[in-house]
Amino acid sequence: MTLLAIDSTGPSLSVAIACEGKIVYECFQRTGHTHSERLMPMIDAALQAQGTEPSQLDALAVTVGPGSFTGVRIGVETAKALCHALEKPCVPVNALEAIARGAGGFEGVTCPMQDAPERIWTLPSFTATMHLPVSGMPTPTPAFFIAQAM
Repeated sequence: MTLLAIDSTGPSLSVAIACEGKIVYECFQRTGHTHSERLMPMIDAALQAQGTEPSQLDALAVTVGPGSFTGVRIGVETAKALCHALEKPCVPVNALEAIARGAGGFEGVTCPMQDAPERIWTLPSFTATMHLPVSGMPTPTPAFFIAQAM
């Protein structure tokens, strides 16, 4: 399974490629407000660095928020267009759950924080198993776990 992952929800932009559940390429840029100019060249560079043709991708994953409205739109629409053209599945990923998963083997409760406009903070709480946030509300399964199940 080869997965292209895109995150454009914040002031930084990142693209990664995972093969068989392991990250084999990752690029991160602080782009400010230039996601629309830099995302496609970053995707192209990722594919070229891995010697991967777009048709060899099995799926694409994209963060769907919370985050910058325009950034989310750029990432989601880019992923949807590529998925449509390649006839591949598109996997939505909650940005805060992806951050929480980065805590690795931590066994406690993880509370990723993200600053939002007008001093509004988004603060979910996730358990170590990540099946449900502490509040009990279900969340989307992250892309890498969906990709492993495919």
